[in-house]
Amino acid sequence: MKKVPEISSYDVTNLVFYVNGKRVEEKDVDPKMTLAAYLRDDYFVFHSPATPVRIRMACEDFVTSHVPSLPEEGTDTPWTASV
Repeated sequence: MKKVPEISSYDVTNLVFYVNGKRVEEKDVDPKMTLAAYLRDDYFVFHSPATPVRIRMACEDFVTSHVPSLPEEGTDTPWTASV
């Protein structure tokens, strides 16, 4: 486990945390903002409604890592028709 360096008293507007093993650093963060509000507004994007498919695809695992990414908009030929 990585040791998180101590933050001195003059660094109160800097935000340092780890998400899924990746270090996230932000400067000049409002000290009144909660971490949950920051993550919701600036880091994680999630669209409503929270269907099981969207929840599943929001987190990569062994199965979802094998799903090919979507092509650029307008470059694919749909194989279904909307009725």
